[in-house]
Amino acid sequence: MGYQDVETEEVSFRIALSRVGYFHAADRAAAQFLAATAAPVLGESSDMVPIRDYHELSPDIAPGSLDLWIKG
Repeated sequence: MGYQDVETEEVSFRIALSRVGYFHAADRAAAQFLAATAAPVLGESSDMVPIRDYHELSPDIAPGSLDLWIKG
């Protein structure tokens, strides 16, 4: 599995907890995979990067889109 069309954005606030968000139920498995893959890179144990369902927040996001927040 690869990642395409990666966009980064700085935020003006501190992120307390890394997490992965998904916007469509069909993308849940991909979000779980990203969380498990990102965890060791972020210095986290595999169960410490939670996933969140954002479909109610932004239902217009394209299928296949994931949102990775990195603590810091």
